Amino acid sequence: MPRSMPVLYHDPNIPLLKRTQLFNTLILSKMLYGCESWVLRDRRSKEFLHAAIMKLYRRILRCPHDEHCTDEWVLSKLHMPSPTELLRQARLRYIGTLHACSHVVTWDLLNQDSEWCALIQDDLAWMWKQLSNSSHLPQPNQGLAAWSYLWQYHRNYWKGLIKRAVQHAVFQRHNGWVVKQGHQTVLDILQKHGHVVVPPETSRRPVPCMQAYGCFACGVSFRSKGGEGAHMFRRHGLLSSIRYLFDHTRCEACMKECYTYGKLHNHLRHSHQCRITLQRRLPELQPQEGHGSVVDRALDRQHDGLLPPMASHGPSLPVPLPRDIQDFDTEFYGECAEILLSDRSVTAKNAAVRTMACTKTLSWTQFSLTLDRFKTHVQHADLEAFHMSMSDLDEMFDDLLKVDTWPWMKHDQADLQEFSCADMEWQCDNADASNAVAPRPQGFGVHRFILHAFSGRRRQGDFQFYLDAIAENHPGIILHTLSVDIVLDSCWGDISDEKVRQFWVSAAWNRWVIRFLGGPPCETWSRAREHHIQTNSRCGPRVIRTSKQPWGLDSLSLKEIRQILVGNQLMHFCITMMTVLYITGGCGALEHPARPPNEKSASIWNTPLINLLLQLPGFHLWEFAQGLLGAITAKPTMLLSLNLPSLGQQICAWRVVDNLPKGASIGQGSDGKFRTFVLKEYPPALCGAIATSFMQTLCTVPVSAVQIPCEFFVRCSTMECKEYSEELGPDFAGGAFLGK
Repeated sequence: MPRSMPVLYHDPNIPLLKRTQLFNTLILSKMLYGCESWVLRDRRSKEFLHAAIMKLYRRILRCPHDEHCTDEWVLSKLHMPSPTELLRQARLRYIGTLHACSHVVTWDLLNQDSEWCALIQDDLAWMWKQLSNSSHLPQPNQGLAAWSYLWQYHRNYWKGLIKRAVQHAVFQRHNGWVVKQGHQTVLDILQKHGHVVVPPETSRRPVPCMQAYGCFACGVSFRSKGGEGAHMFRRHGLLSSIRYLFDHTRCEACMKECYTYGKLHNHLRHSHQCRITLQRRLPELQPQEGHGSVVDRALDRQHDGLLPPMASHGPSLPVPLPRDIQDFDTEFYGECAEILLSDRSVTAKNAAVRTMACTKTLSWTQFSLTLDRFKTHVQHADLEAFHMSMSDLDEMFDDLLKVDTWPWMKHDQADLQEFSCADMEWQCDNADASNAVAPRPQGFGVHRFILHAFSGRRRQGDFQFYLDAIAENHPGIILHTLSVDIVLDSCWGDISDEKVRQFWVSAAWNRWVIRFLGGPPCETWSRAREHHIQTNSRCGPRVIRTSKQPWGLDSLSLKEIRQILVGNQLMHFCITMMTVLYITGGCGALEHPARPPNEKSASIWNTPLINLLLQLPGFHLWEFAQGLLGAITAKPTMLLSLNLPSLGQQICAWRVVDNLPKGASIGQGSDGKFRTFVLKEYPPALCGAIATSFMQTLCTVPVSAVQIPCEFFVRCSTMECKEYSEELGPDFAGGAFLGK
């Protein structure tokens, strides 16, 4: 980079987006000139190019040389493609260029370059993965004619598709980083203050001779065994083998009563002796409900942490005789034997096993265990039937277990992240909060700020309306209700902006903010998306979250992934604020639609992060229908409350009707707006119930000397909105990530 360039790229007065555009035009275009024909054959060359590009990215962000910054963090901050995606983009564009000058291209010579052609095939498969849910293009290996028609006769549209695929990959990576950071922040806060014990990654029992994890059916790889197991369950419905070892809440090996299925599952995961004892007993039991299920939550509420796991008295079953534990895939084992018995060459048998494995719902763990068990049990008579020697069999199986021989298992070391979303959720599921004690009450100042996030317009009968009326009867404290919404303040009301989120979280840590109320937008979680509606101009919004992928589907349109990203940012901000107020002794409420009746529908209340908070003292989940409080439809709702013991009573006391309304807000009205548009505002009775409960708790908090700087008063003075408005604001207001 020339000496004059840092002055331009490090200038804080130039927006980061403009600096990255200049970098792409002046630096990256020269560095990657001719890269569409590159074939990096060795790992050293790949790592060198990757490190060189990431080093330039870090210089744009002015990262100190001694600061550890992961590649994912850098790419998420810059919103730039990874080095691998840059090469893919160049090669895919080059296909259109070649066909534009096809009369001078030596196609025979080009087709002989098998390595480059293999890269093109992989690039097309990657591109289809990004566009599969937002275009009608078939898979490249099944309908290449549709693809070739685009790059031959519609070059501009082809370039636009490539750009869309790259942007989708950037958005998806940033969304994954947001979700992981949100989980990590909450876990770090709770673990630092001693309220939960988070199991380390090494607590999972490692499987010998296994250095990779993946799924053959989907052709994806994972960083850890937990990520592989979570994928196999969510995508393919394969249960953990531990679930087949019990049918009630008592461990039949040590006779210890655990009271819930989840606690017994954790016990068997960590107790090797009990697990082996139960695995030696036949037959397998009918699996029971798992972590977070309705039955397990009911058992947890019934037990309520009253007793620790206790051993039962009386005679135990005799210790079973040692036997071989079946920890491999028997079906795959048998099909491998059939292939080896066939009259083929060793190379053909190797290829047949690979082809067969990719058609099965099989994890890399089961694949490795099955081959290892096959090698252990093979006899001399079997080798004669296979027409192979033991060395041939060992060489064949060793080749099958080489990660580099499977294209979808190949990774650049720099692309491997420390944790995945599945790892974070696994830690939330297995975090131990049994010893959590409610934090000691802390005093707050006379001036008490209440943060009302996503407040919308000011109106009569809103939350602040009732809170101000109640506060007049309590002259000892001064309340400041802050309405934070992008429709009121495009700068400090935009919670999707990182600096705004950090500002409010810091205010909560300093005990300047004592209360929090938030109902993050539910547009991407709403059950209304499951109803197919058709208008004159377009189809209605489609489902973009599921129970297996609650943080967003893998392939979406650019508008949908933007909505998912902003929704996840706002959701994790609310959860972080509730966690911080739990530590500081404040109170809060988080509102969102109730759990849907369809098990395939997404809901925040089924996420491991929310279930972890519900294990802590002070958190409670309330379920009710806003229709009883004056809403035009039933609108089932859940409220996650913190230190609000009277909230349930207040909701019942403020009920205005005895019967639920029978209407449904589905589709669009005559004005072109969706009928769910008006439901984003709370009915006055619900606002009154929440305000009353807040005030009852607030009056019990002692007053202490809390120094609040004048700058904070000045900043918040513009958010104490007093003027009423008639404008509700748009359904999707975007965010800082989209326009800055």
